[in-house]
Amino acid sequence: MAFSGRLTIIARGENTPAGLYSNNVRALVEHDAAYADAAAKTYYAAVSIAGSSTESLDLTTATDAFGAALGASKVYTVLLETPTTNGGNVGVSPSASNGWTGWLADASDKLKIGAGSRALFDSAAGVAVSSSSRSLDFVNATGSAQVINVLIICS
Repeated sequence: MAFSGRLTIIARGENTPAGLYSNNVRALVEHDAAYADAAAKTYYAAVSIAGSSTESLDLTTATDAFGAALGASKVYTVLLETPTTNGGNVGVSPSASNGWTGWLADASDKLKIGAGSRALFDSAAGVAVSSSSRSLDFVNATGSAQVINVLIICS
């Protein structure tokens, strides 16, 4: 019996282990016929950001749970989550160089993810990634370390 149709995943909790997303979601998404380009790659990380610092994520060179480079050409789903233990907001924006705007209107737009919050972006058609549009920044404007959990499903 093969799985067909669209799978909607609702993630709850904090600091969910990478294995839960990376192993199970990857196996299910590979069989999801609703995604036109057969999204089959997942990325999960609990990104730690030092106080008053920025961490960048390149969608083409980041690695999945199996150590393989994503080499993303389209992103279908992005789930961002911050634990309630964060002491402030985490900013999410396209990087200054080769910034990926994704679901944002343009490169100057920013998201603010508050402590204990989630943001989900989803597109069955996917949002393109290219050599000039491929990087996201996670910005911590507070003086103490922050964490943001990042799940990306792409092809």
